[in-house]
This record gives sequence, structure tokens and C-alpha cells, in this order.
Amino acid sequence: MGTTNGICLSPDEKTLYVNESIQRNIWAFDVDAQGNISNKRLFTSFKDGGLDGMKCDKSGKLYVTRWGLGKILIFNSDD
Repeated sequence: MGTTNGICLSPDEKTLYVNESIQRNIWAFDVDAQGNISNKRLFTSFKDGGLDGMKCDKSGKLYVTRWGLGKILIFNSDD
């Protein structure tokens, strides 16, 4: 992975999200009952701006801060 910055575990603890700030990718991983990760997949990517911290709320929404753009994006848990 590139320059990782944000990391977030879904409320059900079954999905781990990791972002790469400079590469502008957000990856999702499956998490098993022992805490092992697998099934790396691209959740989303961006053409501009950087990525900073991330947070999941109780309902599973993922909040992503966009460094350099002054934005916070919100993804629904079913996105």
C-alpha cells in the first residue's frame, strides 16, 4: 500500500477501511472473527485532493475527510 492515513472498522467489525492519502484510494477488507483480514478490494478512488482521517458511525456510514479540498464525504453502508 501507499501512504496510508485513515483507518476505520465498521460497527459490525466485519469490514476494515484503509485509505491511501496520496494515491487517493480507499480499500475495504473483510475481517473474520479472529481479526484476520482478507478480500482486499477497492472501495472508491478519487482524481483530485488528498485523503485524511475516516470514521464510521453506528449505522455504518463512512465519513472521509478530503485534505486540501475542505470536504467531508459520507458514504452509506450499502455503497
